Amino acid sequence: MANEEKKIKICVIGAGAAGLCAVRHLAENAKFETTIYEQTNEIGGTWVYKEQTGFDENGLSIHSSMYQNLRTNLPAKIMNFPDYITMEAQEPCCVSHQEVLKYLRDYAQHFDICRHIHFNTRVEHVQLELSEDNNKEKWSVQVKKLKTNETELQYFDAIMICNGHYFDPYIPNIPGIESFPGLILHSHAYRKPNKFVGKKVLVLGAASSGIDIAIELSDYAACVYLSHNHDRLTSPLPSNMIQVAGVQSIHETTFHLRDGTTVNDINILIFCTGYKYNFPFLDENCGIRIDNNYVMPLYKHLINIEHPSMCIVGIPMVVVPFPMFHMQV
Repeated sequence: MANEEKKIKICVIGAGAAGLCAVRHLAENAKFETTIYEQTNEIGGTWVYKEQTGFDENGLSIHSSMYQNLRTNLPAKIMNFPDYITMEAQEPCCVSHQEVLKYLRDYAQHFDICRHIHFNTRVEHVQLELSEDNNKEKWSVQVKKLKTNETELQYFDAIMICNGHYFDPYIPNIPGIESFPGLILHSHAYRKPNKFVGKKVLVLGAASSGIDIAIELSDYAACVYLSHNHDRLTSPLPSNMIQVAGVQSIHETTFHLRDGTTVNDINILIFCTGYKYNFPFLDENCGIRIDNNYVMPLYKHLINIEHPSMCIVGIPMVVVPFPMFHMQV
């Protein structure tokens, strides 16, 4: 019993790839008692494909941005966690999201992770608490059990935030957008291409999802405009996919572009404009701020400088995620 009391209690928020990786390593150390909270009823985070968009059965925003035909934009072989190399895809080397989710489930089973997870449990509030002698930090974590609506308060010595960063869409403000009568959506809510048959679609943004979704839609839509401010793509594109400059303003179905040209009769606007970092459960006293989508103050984009018993796993974006999670944890 004395031994139990000495254990360092660690809270992990989220059972996506980063959270699973965190628990896999924490659980190996007998000094740690690890609890992981996951607001859905399954592991996998953004790799869980949900047909519905908007809100789930608990009234919470759908977390995943996965669309039906998504394949990885990295060869699966380099996506493996270094201590669990089972994705050996040769051809095609970029695998479906179903294969990645299966890999994460196998990883969780192999390292016996699920026994640490509290499913259907939403973290509502995390606050820094000082002990009576004011030199020992603790974290109070308020959670809500979504099946019963009960809330409970737990205390931890350290906290690892693994809630991901592909769930809160960034939508730029475009003058005149309120006059557009067509459908507007963000790639976060895009699922299937067959709803776009015969439409004129403008996809705003030409990073991974913008290019991928635009090419997929070109098989269904009458015309797809890929609108962006980067250098023109030089690879061959479908004949009905046209690169144009970024959008300056909108007047009804006419889009005025930054180079002075216009495109007309647009039916659908899809924002592929990325996501905002968001930690809605963090109290101000945790010391984490987001300034122009830059999370601070973090050491090595990971550890809370003010309160180093907190870290946020998975902040860097242009990375190979699973091996990076492994190294960070």
